[in-house]
Amino acid sequence: MALLLVLIGVGLYNRFESQLDETINQGLRARAGDVSQFAQRPGSDLGVVAPRSRLVERGEAFAQVLELDGTIHDASPGLGARP
Repeated sequence: MALLLVLIGVGLYNRFESQLDETINQGLRARAGDVSQFAQRPGSDLGVVAPRSRLVERGEAFAQVLELDGTIHDASPGLGARP
């Protein structure tokens, strides 16, 4: 009986873990697309994003856009000079 409960627990854990990972990855891909589109607009500045913008959500901490060589192209306020 205990073995059956352990197997069911491991199976449920693996299933929920993979679903959670996929949900997080989808959200990050969508967010990266939003930031990329915003950064490509002329005159865009992550430091002055409107509070109701899709780029600013409740509990969000930061966004940073890097060049191919790793230098910072744009960043939200409060971030240091390191990528």
